[in-house]
Amino acid sequence: IKACAAKNIMVNGNSAYRGPASDGALLLPPIPFMFRYERKIAQKVKLDIQRIEDLIRSGTCKIACPPFKLYEILNYPNKMAGKVIKHTLSVIKNFCVKCNKCIDNCIRKCWVTSDGYPKHDGENCEFCFKCVHHCPKEAIILSNKIRKRPKLNESFYRGLKDGILQQMRDTH
Repeated sequence: IKACAAKNIMVNGNSAYRGPASDGALLLPPIPFMFRYERKIAQKVKLDIQRIEDLIRSGTCKIACPPFKLYEILNYPNKMAGKVIKHTLSVIKNFCVKCNKCIDNCIRKCWVTSDGYPKHDGENCEFCFKCVHHCPKEAIILSNKIRKRPKLNESFYRGLKDGILQQMRDTH
């Protein structure tokens, strides 16, 4: 927040939403809560929109820091394990359509072209698994065993978004 303030960007609040777990959906047994947003997400979004509208109308600026969350401590072991455990992502060449989504969408630039196919370089990878979830032909895998797991891709999120918007309209 101090770095933002130094650039004349004022943080006027914060909010967090528990959403689908892209890593958990692939690494753990399929548990339903990993594929949905928190309960009452529509009401929470509506309340946040109202707060933003109130701030705009009032023209006031009040710096608000996010409160400490106890679960942040629980995530620490995950962060440490993530630095030690390096997953191996593979490309099944006979499924790959060379669309280059994995190369184009990787913010860490962990994918390169090799012999006409994408090749994973895990050195800078933070294992967000966006490449696995968004591969249109499920050619990028951690293992064959989990290749057919549900993917958290554009279609998946479109369905969730539509449901949330419908709930927001219904509570109007």
